[in-house]
Amino acid sequence: MKLFSVTFFLCVPLIWGAPDDFVKVDLEDKTLYLSKIKRNFYEAMEACKAEGLILASLEKPKQSDQFTDKGCEAIGITTEQRKVIVWLGLYRFEDGSFRYLDGFRAPSFFKWNYNEPNNWGTEWCVSAECHLGKWFTMGCKQNLHFACQSPIGFMDALPGAPQEGIPKAQSEE
Repeated sequence: MKLFSVTFFLCVPLIWGAPDDFVKVDLEDKTLYLSKIKRNFYEAMEACKAEGLILASLEKPKQSDQFTDKGCEAIGITTEQRKVIVWLGLYRFEDGSFRYLDGFRAPSFFKWNYNEPNNWGTEWCVSAECHLGKWFTMGCKQNLHFACQSPIGFMDALPGAPQEGIPKAQSEE
């Protein structure tokens, strides 16, 4: 006999957030989990990783459009709050290339805002503005909402394997 069933999508440590702090958003070909809380890029990356997820990648224009249409509304961002920004799983590496954190693939498209990317040397992390969907480079220590997804590539090799490419906190601001 089954007395009760409880399903939590995220059970992250309290430092990262509680299950009610995230909203599941189904896009056409992937599911995102958007935070109602704000964390810096590195904390957001760890919060996703604690649940076997990674910061989200928007790999096609249609995904990006669906993210701005469905995602921001799902976490309570109204059209009056257009400037709300969400961390993505895209990072500028030291060689200047941008790569996703799910195996360090190069993006197949970009949706940069005017004059982006900019501030080489101080802005390593990538975010998306909610309703307009434009991408920005930003200092990684800013607290923003963030989006997680299931990994689709290779993030961690084997336990104890070198993590040479994974972004580490930069002294930037």
